[in-house]
This record gives sequence, C-alpha cells and structure tokens, in this order.
Amino acid sequence: LVKDIVKLIQLNIEDKKALGKYGREVIFEHYSVSKMADDCIRAYDSAYNEIHGNRILMSGYYGYNNSGDEAILTTIYNNIQKMDKNINITVLSRDPEETRAEYGFQDVVSRFDFFKVLSEIKKCDILLSGGGSLLQDTTSTRSLMYYLFIIEWAKIMHKKVMLYANGIGPVSKDKNRKMVKRVVSKADIITLREDDSKKELLSMGIPDDKLFVTADPVFTMEAETRTRSKELLKEAGIPNDKGIIGISVRNWKNDSDFTEKFACICDRIYEKFDKNIVFIVMHNPNDTNISKRVMEKMKNKSYILEKRYYPKEIMGMIGEMDLILSMRLHTLIFATKQRVPIVGFVYDPKINNYLNLLKMPNGGDVNNINIDKTLEEVEEVLENRDKYVDYLNLAAIKLEHKARLNENILKAYCNPVR
Repeated sequence: LVKDIVKLIQLNIEDKKALGKYGREVIFEHYSVSKMADDCIRAYDSAYNEIHGNRILMSGYYGYNNSGDEAILTTIYNNIQKMDKNINITVLSRDPEETRAEYGFQDVVSRFDFFKVLSEIKKCDILLSGGGSLLQDTTSTRSLMYYLFIIEWAKIMHKKVMLYANGIGPVSKDKNRKMVKRVVSKADIITLREDDSKKELLSMGIPDDKLFVTADPVFTMEAETRTRSKELLKEAGIPNDKGIIGISVRNWKNDSDFTEKFACICDRIYEKFDKNIVFIVMHNPNDTNISKRVMEKMKNKSYILEKRYYPKEIMGMIGEMDLILSMRLHTLIFATKQRVPIVGFVYDPKINNYLNLLKMPNGGDVNNINIDKTLEEVEEVLENRDKYVDYLNLAAIKLEHKARLNENILKAYCNPVR
C-alpha cells in the first residue's frame, strides 16, 4: 500500500488529472449519492414486498388476440401500477410469450399449465378475475368451469378474491347457475360493469352486500393521439377524401343471411351518404374472415383494418370516423370514449343494455336485421350527429367515473398495500 501511495505521489500533473477524472467518473457511475439512494430504495421496496405481500394474479380471457379483452388486461394492469408501483402482477394468458412481447409484462404464465397456475395462486395474495363476460355458458360450460375453478382454488388456498368489473351471463343451465352461486358466493368482493349483471347474481342468490356496480375498466383507457391515428389510417390505405363509417362484425350462426344483409346496408350507406366503409377487426382471425365475407358480397369498394393493432390504436382510429355500426361491445366502448355515435346490433343482452344506457340507436337483433330501419337510424344519426355526441359525452364522463371505482375499491380492499 505504501509503495502504491509513493507511486501516486510521483505521478506527473497530467497523469494525476487523468487518474482523478477517471476516479470521479467511477464514483458518479457506481457510488454517487443518487445511485446509492436508488439502490437503498430498491432494497427497501424488495423487503417491503416480501413483508407486506402485495402480489396480484390476473385471470381473464387474455392472449386470444381479442382487442376488447386485451384492452381490459392492459387497462387494469396499468391502473394497478399507477395505484402502486410496488405491486407485483402476474397474468394468466393463453400465449404467455406473445403477451409478454406485446405489452412488456414480466410475469406471464400459461393459463393451461395446471401446476404452474396452482403455484401462482399459492404465491399470490389477491386473485383478480376479470373483467369481461367470463361467467356465462353461451360460449361453453367448459369455459365457465375454468374461471370458477380458478376462483375455487384461490379460496381453498385462503386467498382474497375480487371479481373485477365482470359482466355476468347469460348463465342458462340450472346446474351452471348452481355452480356459479356456490363458487362466486365465496368471493370477497365483486364489482360489476352494469346493473343487469347484479340482477343476474342476485337472482342466483349471491349476497347483495358483496356486489358493487361500476363500469368496464376500458372507459379509463387513453386512445392513441389524433396525429398518429391519422397516420395509421393512411398506412392502412384508407383514403381521406370523404368521411368514414366503421363496421364491426363478428361470426354469427346464420352466416349467409347475416352477411348479405350487412353487405346491402354498407352498399346503400356508401351510395346514399358518400362515405367510405371501413371494417374494424377486433378479434383476429375471426373478425377478419367474417368482414371479408361481407366485403365480397358488396358491390362497392370497402376497406379493412386487418393488421394487428394495439387496443389504443384501434380506439384512436375509431375517433377519426363519423359513425360506427357494431355488434361488438368493446367497439361500442371505444367509440363512446371517442364520442363517435353508434348504431348497435344485438347478439347478446349486454349490447342492448349498453345501447339503452348510452341512448344510442338499436339496429335490432342480428337474427332479424331490418335493412330499411337500419338505414333510417344511420340517416337520423348523421343528420343530428351533434345531439348524439352530446349524449355520448354525458354517458362517457359518468362511466369513466364509475370505472375508476374499480381501482378505488381494489385499493381500499388490498390493505396493506401502499
């Protein structure tokens, strides 16, 4: 050590300056006050998380390329992080690698890996089931049983369970209704996205004191900027020479009759109102296939947004449209957030509920579409667009406020979470 000190003393001025500069850089890079403070905070946060146990497991219809459910996932996830950055969130997804790559989430596991799912339930403190229409047997009883199984095991392992902004039903089969009552009654707290979902659970015998009507979390999601949204439409080859009518359809049972009627509606809108027709894909590849079948039956040119977009990008592009004709719930919600008027088509009671809530025109049941009536609705909205925008503005403000209740309830319920 003495020899080293002597060598330092014997250095010339330039070498001493160079060595001092190097030492200063090392200190700022590795041992500065801010660096040591950051390390201390990270160590504290790690210890806090270990002690206070703030791990959330998210279960839902995630990883299926459905923009509505991906919007739910990203919105809930981001809102929780804003609420408390120290909360650890794990997501159950059909495609963990894609979900991780698309959104940058670190902890994503396969929803079908039985032992991994049980391990994640064991590690978590709170299970969030939702949002969306998870508890219904229209799709299949198997799907319903999957989500009930996750809830059941969470309670077996003594975990807190919150149903987060769920849409309930339809649950038609008696045995399924009994299963829902038995399992959901064990949940600690339940937030629902509309009054009809509460009525459905009450009719099954779920205690009222656990039920809180809020709104879909997507009402708190922010859209892409207008500048970028215009660029995306241009990149998709959508001309800006006239207004745009957005069309959002999904697979349906009576395919031939349904596609022919929608093709006729689109052609007559194009011819009468001189608007470009653009199909919006919310679920790939299903919506792409049905949209293209409608397009093939049209006489006039139309366009399709079939590229894989982030939910906020789809919402942004919808904001550049004059009117939306939609079967899909989250297309209605995206349009509402952007204050773009809607004509909805009912394939499920939830669509009818939202149209009534928003005071938006109802194009009728998809099994019995009346072309002339639909065109009358379109004309009414286009001629009185400002009135319908005002309706949407009032509804959107209320629904965003109600959607924020989900976060507030979770925050209060997650105690101790900072």
